[in-house]
Amino acid sequence: MTKRVVIVPRWGGHGQHDWYPWLRAQLAEDPGAGLQVEVVELPNPDAPVIEQCVAALQSALGTRAEDLRSTLLVGHSVGCQALLRYLAELRASDSGGGGDSERPVGPEHLLCIAGWWVVDEPWPSIRPWIDTSIALPSLQSNTAGGVTVLLSSDDPFTSDWRTNKATWEQRLDADVRVIQAGRHFNGAQEPAVLQLVRERLT
Repeated sequence: MTKRVVIVPRWGGHGQHDWYPWLRAQLAEDPGAGLQVEVVELPNPDAPVIEQCVAALQSALGTRAEDLRSTLLVGHSVGCQALLRYLAELRASDSGGGGDSERPVGPEHLLCIAGWWVVDEPWPSIRPWIDTSIALPSLQSNTAGGVTVLLSSDDPFTSDWRTNKATWEQRLDADVRVIQAGRHFNGAQEPAVLQLVRERLT
């Protein structure tokens, strides 16, 4: 049962941007949920660096299998990429400390909002996120709890949503949902995001 929801923001995003405060407020109102909802901001969000972001997630999320199994991870745009790379490197430890520290284990579920592997017009500081490979076998093992991706038909950064959708399906066997006219999901309220989070919490 999920006890913690962790949101990782978009490029240039902070905890008070977009739908993050609204989602936290909505989840706090859910009766009996007892959720801990937090935002883990990426270092230097206007030009995030892979290694720094992975280190920040390792510090915030840890490697305890018990904690990760009760966590729903929600990434937004580059936040998805940061989570993918954190999970690809993850070797979680058992809560008791005596387990196999090399045993792959991941979160209860990974939810990616406006996730991408490439963008239409890359700028210099985003190129490493596109060009640096991810260890797919490890990532696939550590996302065994499932991956759901929410895309839009008119995302200004990834106009070819069909290819994006197919890539998520091929690489991670993801459940990909596409909504019309959602842009990059930067609204102060995003009902489609809330609906999907609640779906994964049940």
